[in-house]
Amino acid sequence: MNFDQLKLLPGTVLHLEFHQSNPDTKEPSTLIGYLKNQCIVVSIPMHQGQPRALQLGELVDVTLYSEQLNCSVMFSVQVVNIIDQPLPHAYLSFPVFIARDEARKAQRISTSLIANVKTSAVTVPARIVDVSVSGCKLTAKQDLGAVETPLALATKLSINGHEKIIRLKGRIKGVLAKPAGEGEDFEYGVLFTAVTKEATSLLEQYIDEVSSA
Repeated sequence: MNFDQLKLLPGTVLHLEFHQSNPDTKEPSTLIGYLKNQCIVVSIPMHQGQPRALQLGELVDVTLYSEQLNCSVMFSVQVVNIIDQPLPHAYLSFPVFIARDEARKAQRISTSLIANVKTSAVTVPARIVDVSVSGCKLTAKQDLGAVETPLALATKLSINGHEKIIRLKGRIKGVLAKPAGEGEDFEYGVLFTAVTKEATSLLEQYIDEVSSA
């Protein structure tokens, strides 16, 4: 797989892990653009209102959710240039190898399910707009948190004419969109975790019924 196949647009949310200065912590950034086979350009993460300090040559792991491939992807690059004006941004080396999260390749269907979502900070209504046995994409009026935020959700599935309540636990694997204007929603890619056999069976039945309708 190469970077072009991701078909990323400027504004795509990225998460950067800096090996030297802040390992094991993912910091939010956005894609500004890229030059094929040369570099990618990203915003510099902010810390306490200031752009974080970067080091030339520092290794960076980049994680994002690819709508095109319907999965999370990750690649490792280096900081090759740092620009302060007019807005802080960094040039990263062009990725040579891109890894994809194979767990997100399960059959996925479009839905419009009302759900109740709970994190450690908020409990809010949301809408599941597509789902598979391994995860879902959902929208919400309120911010649910950053990548790796754990959450619990509950919704009703109509299976063979009967409504079944299903409860699932997961974590945010991608912040796909943030409101740019009035009436717009937050959008998240969610990976299910610790799914029971009963919940998996209900999801499989629901997906089979909807996809064959």
